[in-house]
Amino acid sequence: MRPFIVIAVTLVHIAAIYGLARSASPGRANQPPEDPLPGPEQTSPGTPPTPPPETGIITPSDLDDRSASLTPNPAVVRKKSSCKSGILVDWTNRQILWRRRDTTVTAIASLTKMMTACLLLEAVEARPELSLSTPVRVTPGAAKIAGSQVYLDPRETFPVQDLLKSIMIFSANDAAYLIAEFLGGGDPQTFVRAMNDQAKTFGLQNTHFLNPHGLPSAGRKENQSTALEMACLAGQLLEYPEIVRWSSTWLSYLRQNTQKPFQLVNRNRLVNPSEGVSGVNGMKTGFTSKAGYCVAATCTRSSRTLIAVVTGCPTSKERNSLVEALLEWGYAP
Repeated sequence: MRPFIVIAVTLVHIAAIYGLARSASPGRANQPPEDPLPGPEQTSPGTPPTPPPETGIITPSDLDDRSASLTPNPAVVRKKSSCKSGILVDWTNRQILWRRRDTTVTAIASLTKMMTACLLLEAVEARPELSLSTPVRVTPGAAKIAGSQVYLDPRETFPVQDLLKSIMIFSANDAAYLIAEFLGGGDPQTFVRAMNDQAKTFGLQNTHFLNPHGLPSAGRKENQSTALEMACLAGQLLEYPEIVRWSSTWLSYLRQNTQKPFQLVNRNRLVNPSEGVSGVNGMKTGFTSKAGYCVAATCTRSSRTLIAVVTGCPTSKERNSLVEALLEWGYAP
């Protein structure tokens, strides 16, 4: 695995958490998202997710802009005006195929959680004593985080794996906050500083985080980035099979061994096995009133990976339609 800079200060108090006993789950009933499906864990259609070859950090400046020499098909042209910004990147060949205001700084909502997941997996790789099975006790602070949530309770303890899948499948704000507290030694802002440091390491010059989940902060300020930089971040996450595993999972469960398991249905309908887009294996959706509907979608077909990012869409349907059109055009002969 390529080397990464992991901010050591974020991890200084992890050992203090290891000794916490796993508590019994209270088994709260959940409030399911749109179209919940019963049954076993389900993953996306098409090509199984396969990370691209390890080639180190790819920054925005490493991408070759071919968009001026390519003409989008009529479907893409008709749909592109519904969203404020977007980009289509051929990640395998490091080429920009289509772009629209992709360097404009905008609110990114839950696209934020891509960096949260990235730092979590880097910490797992860097710390021999930390693993996906490491138990994490729920804190009162995490239990208070609203929005999309899995209703964490301070009586509960979860392995890191469960928190990761809650973040990547269900976009759980409370799980993201708990990870920030855990790796920040009890201080989520320590973790947020590490997020911003990592953004600089990745060459994301216009990306700034205020929190680990993407909800509006004090003063209604929000995490910000650009479509171009979020595409590069999504590309980096493809190097983590565990992140791709959960971002491509359509349906799973939390509290699975309780009387009331909590159903996790992916917020990204592009990975829906029955109606999604072939080959889509991630990566993250987002929504706030300011950010609109956003998505960073990774797609692999025949060993070629494309990444589409759109922000500021008026509806999730228009967001998904535009991304589907861009991907189909990008893979067209």
